[in-house]
Amino acid sequence: MLRMKKMFSYRLPTLLLAGMLMFSTCQKDEDKPIIVKVSPDSGQAGDVIMVSGLLLGQATRVVFGTVESAVTAAENKAVSTQVPAGLPVGKVNLTVETPGGISNLVEFTILAAIPEITAIVPAKGSRGMRVTLTGRYFSEVKEVTFGDQKITVFEASSNTQLVIKIPGNSTLGEKVVMVTTASGVSKRATFTVVPPPSLTSFSPTAGQTGKHVSIYGASLNGITAVYFQDAAAVFEVKSTTLIDAIVPAAAATGKLKVVGDGGEALSDTDFVVEGAPVVASFAPASGTLTTEVTINGGNFLPDAKVLFGNIYAKTTFVNENQLKATVPAGATSGPIVVETAAGTGKSNDNFSVIPAPSIDRFTPVRGVAGKTTITIIGTNFKDVSSVKFNGAEAGQANITVNSLTSLDVKVPTLASTGTVRVTNPSGTGVSAAIFTVVDPSSALAFSPTSGPVGTLITLTGFDFDNTSKVKFNGVAVDPGGFTWESETSLQVRVPANSTTGRITVTTENITLSSPQEFTVIQPPDIDSFMPTSGPAGTPVTISGSHFDNATVEFNGMAITSGLRVTSNTISFNVPTAATSGAIKIKTVAGDASTGIFTVVPPPQIISFSPSMGVVGSTVTLSGSSFDQASSVQFNGTETGSLNFQVNSSSMISAKVPVGATTGSITVTTPAGSYTTASSFTVAPAVTSFSPATGPIGTPVRIRGANFDNATDVSFNGVPASYTVQSTTSIEAMVPPGARTGAITVTTAAGTGSSGYVFGVTPDVTSINPTPAVVGSTVTIDGSGLGDVTKVTFSNGVAAVFFVNSDTQIIATVPQGAVSGDVVVSNSAGSDNISFTLSLTPVLNSVTPPAARAGAHIMISGYNLDKVTQVAIEGTRAVIVKSSTTSLEVVVPSGLGVGRRTIIAYTPVEFSNSLTFTINH
Repeated sequence: MLRMKKMFSYRLPTLLLAGMLMFSTCQKDEDKPIIVKVSPDSGQAGDVIMVSGLLLGQATRVVFGTVESAVTAAENKAVSTQVPAGLPVGKVNLTVETPGGISNLVEFTILAAIPEITAIVPAKGSRGMRVTLTGRYFSEVKEVTFGDQKITVFEASSNTQLVIKIPGNSTLGEKVVMVTTASGVSKRATFTVVPPPSLTSFSPTAGQTGKHVSIYGASLNGITAVYFQDAAAVFEVKSTTLIDAIVPAAAATGKLKVVGDGGEALSDTDFVVEGAPVVASFAPASGTLTTEVTINGGNFLPDAKVLFGNIYAKTTFVNENQLKATVPAGATSGPIVVETAAGTGKSNDNFSVIPAPSIDRFTPVRGVAGKTTITIIGTNFKDVSSVKFNGAEAGQANITVNSLTSLDVKVPTLASTGTVRVTNPSGTGVSAAIFTVVDPSSALAFSPTSGPVGTLITLTGFDFDNTSKVKFNGVAVDPGGFTWESETSLQVRVPANSTTGRITVTTENITLSSPQEFTVIQPPDIDSFMPTSGPAGTPVTISGSHFDNATVEFNGMAITSGLRVTSNTISFNVPTAATSGAIKIKTVAGDASTGIFTVVPPPQIISFSPSMGVVGSTVTLSGSSFDQASSVQFNGTETGSLNFQVNSSSMISAKVPVGATTGSITVTTPAGSYTTASSFTVAPAVTSFSPATGPIGTPVRIRGANFDNATDVSFNGVPASYTVQSTTSIEAMVPPGARTGAITVTTAAGTGSSGYVFGVTPDVTSINPTPAVVGSTVTIDGSGLGDVTKVTFSNGVAAVFFVNSDTQIIATVPQGAVSGDVVVSNSAGSDNISFTLSLTPVLNSVTPPAARAGAHIMISGYNLDKVTQVAIEGTRAVIVKSSTTSLEVVVPSGLGVGRRTIIAYTPVEFSNSLTFTINH
């Protein structure tokens, strides 16, 4: 403590302390400890270091990196601790923790754990001796250098101690000893190899105590002790070959022994202590405490004392050749020693002190008071004086000691459940186990607790030696139906006709009964099972009785999952790999089987034909197990029950359903489904298009299915240009020449047609001539004109027309037409073009074609209602009547006979001319 106080008593330099105080006051938490210095600043595991600073007095731990170390001493300005083990070599951060917080970090260097030898015991020795090296950091020792030899085998090793054996071929003299570990080599230590002592003779060879004896030998200069038998003697080493020793008072006849640096040596012959007692024999060779032992020998005196181990016994002097001694308390096994004033004598043989009894076990472990005899196994059953059962004495008459390790005892009448105690003069042994005193009416146990007729049952009880009867609920077992195993165990088979109830065993002395009932398991009995057929996965229920703990086999296949068992029903699903056959129910009591359950296999498609087709086409599927087919799918699209027919168990006819796409065909039955590996290719299907109408050149988006690898898209039979955008979409242009009708898409699998028509609307590009007069014909050009059903001039007047081609119509300007749009229509739509009606009169004919002057003629044409003057060959003719389409005029005179021209005039225009003949 003084040293520790001195260690802590120092002064910090004033300047440093002031600086640290300023630093401390600048901290947010003024209670945190501060480290100023660590001394030393490096070390190995286990080294003591000093940490100095401020506010360290309440330090709770010092942390090196991540490893903490306990504080061994602490003051306000310093703490001490040890470098902990388990840290790698190198620099670590060191901190101190207090209730005020964690200090600043300071570096500390962990040094390698170089081994260090602090002591070698003994420091000298001979070849073959064991030597203990004490120090530290020995845990990873590789070798020990011993002079010029290497020792790599150690009889014991720890971090602080090594036990080595001096090599047998070591030379004599001082040897350098060093320990090598993975971390390095220790500093040098020394050990001296000396020769071992030896004894060659001594003189005299006999004598009384106190007499000098010369002991001769070799290497005796290092001797440190001399013994006469086991008694230490006073001695003097005269030389390396001679020792003078004095026979000690406690000496006994026996070998001389010398002990020294090189080991020890024994004489070849005995030194005889004259007048000392001699122990020749004793009897008995063993005994308990208080056993009287007779010792035979010589030189016995009336004051002789006898020792058993280190304990003096009560001794009776019989004569100079015999003593009697009582084994004392505390005696231990070993030689018997006799002491007299003349010396000590010791027996060559050991006396065995038998200690108190110990109980290992007993059998049976239960029984009936006053009737059952048990065997106790243990040790030291010598001179047994008492056996008690939970305090009740059995009495000597009921105890039979068979050997030191076995005795038989009858359970006393007053015994109760508890421990068993065996007593001899050395003490009492108590059983660890409890002996159970039982009522015979509930003393029988059995295993197993249930089973069918014929089951082998083990009965446990006691007094089975003379068993005469065994009964199951009153039903007797045949004499040959049970086997005696031991007095506590019987094996018996459950007899026929037995029922659930208690088991009884009758012996010569008593009848034992089981407190529990044995359950007789009856064999399973099947009443019915349903259904009697079905595919894998079909739920099956079996009805009957005695099904408890049953297992089930389906035509030899064990049902391992989904099995539900009650006493009267069993249910499960037909396993996947099951085959047709009987269902077997198995219990420990027996087996029972149903009739044949027919497993319906799942369908299998071997082939189908054709391999491609349009929606609505019929495909023939060939395979097996098609009975009860409930579904046919084309790439997931159901055909519907009305669109397939099971022709036989190996053939199905199915129509490709609307919406089907190219892919596998699947057939489903109650037994499962089968899907083809190959695909059925479905012809394209057109489900919609947009727009629904349009002129030539209109882009149309066609939607449907199976458009992959389309080879043609047509509008009412006219091929169109197109782009396949996906399996469900095509972009097409209404082709020239197309007329209203269905759109079709064609692939290698066939052609799909739209369910409704695309209306090709007319597209009028020109009308000629314009203007034109009523009654004249005009040519209307464009596209999509092949299906035109109507041409209407402005004012809603329909015109007579005929279709010249898909791109041209010839129409007559109808009466009543006015300038405006001419509308060309078909069933899909219409288009219009602007038309100007000419008001110029038009002359078409004259009737009659020839007449004389003064005759009335009729001129037919158009726009004639505006005519104000008619001239025949320049001569004005009188207009009698006029309308839009006719003029009645009088042929003027003075024109002479011949062909003449007729022209009509309006206030602003004039007509074409007609030829008219004037005759006589």
